[in-house]
Amino acid sequence: MRETQLHYLWERMLLPSKNLHTTCNEKVHILSRGVYNSNSGGPDFEEARLKIGDIEWVGSVEIHVKSSDWLKHGHSADPLYKNVILHVVFTHDLPEDHEVSSIPTIRVSEYVSEKFIALLGDKPVFSKEILCKHSLKFVSPIELEFFKEELLFSRLLLKTSRFSEWNSPHEVLYTLICEAFGRKVNKLPFQEIHRKVSYDELRVLSSAERFLKIREQADAENKLIGAIWKRKGHYPKGFPFIRIVQFSAFISDYDFNYHYVFLSPEDIYTYLIQMFRRKSMFLLKLGLSPLSREFADNIIVNAFVPFIFWFGQKKESEDMVDKAFEVLRLVRPEKNSIVRSWKKTPVKIVNAFDTQAYLTIYNEYCKLKRCSECRIGCNILGK
Repeated sequence: MRETQLHYLWERMLLPSKNLHTTCNEKVHILSRGVYNSNSGGPDFEEARLKIGDIEWVGSVEIHVKSSDWLKHGHSADPLYKNVILHVVFTHDLPEDHEVSSIPTIRVSEYVSEKFIALLGDKPVFSKEILCKHSLKFVSPIELEFFKEELLFSRLLLKTSRFSEWNSPHEVLYTLICEAFGRKVNKLPFQEIHRKVSYDELRVLSSAERFLKIREQADAENKLIGAIWKRKGHYPKGFPFIRIVQFSAFISDYDFNYHYVFLSPEDIYTYLIQMFRRKSMFLLKLGLSPLSREFADNIIVNAFVPFIFWFGQKKESEDMVDKAFEVLRLVRPEKNSIVRSWKKTPVKIVNAFDTQAYLTIYNEYCKLKRCSECRIGCNILGK
């Protein structure tokens, strides 16, 4: 038996929805199974909502073949596992008075047999198949475009709403760039660096002092909570220590000037690409790995475009908000398994505006099988 088979079992809700209970005989009601953590360290499912006994919990679900695997994998000393609200195991091989057993635990063997799990084979936890791919040719291109714009507006609004009361564009830009360098996998430790080294502290330092300050803070965080830095799901060129050095070099002489937002979308994109080229040359002079074009595009999509959107919202400028979308249309399409799935459908993908929209559609509707709530699904179903 493999752990991934139990992941599939949980994600597909193949456990009986009624009469679930913990090893301590507390009733368990699954309100939301959570989001599968497919490529990073940490618990297997995050943001789950469960009612255990009379209390509703929000947190992570960790899955093992045996409950003793918790100890074998070193989770007890890992801060990423502190918010686990349910341990799902096939075999519970620890005594009830063990500290791991204090985490509410479901014993899967009470509900399904090992033979049933063997029949699951090696199915992927998530199939990235676009279920309506053969019907997409019947969807109005205009309707599809409206849906994409609506989703991206909501996505950018959600991403920047926490800055609604902020009055320092420099601080907002610094925050977004910092988080973008961490990407999804290492966003939290980069946020911690930002929290410890504020823009106000950074702006009074010299270029060399900035570089050393960020490096020292990253080293301090690594010693304090080293487990929070994740390497899983990264190619070597994207390992945390490389990104930290690149980030340190990037901001060492960056003034966080935002004058470019007043340029045309084409000139904004040209300005940003040229800036990344200069940063890469600086890194090469230091004998360090340069920023790839793909990574530069990622920073534009996840930091500079949201900043332009936020600035437009702050200034109540519809033209500025539209400019954020236009810059996205100038960035090359992203590359990942979900985008590859969309490319097998009749839809056209020519830029990052398209990939961001289709990634959002997949994550918010396809993956959760919310077809009846999706504008594309409703169009196909004739609702």
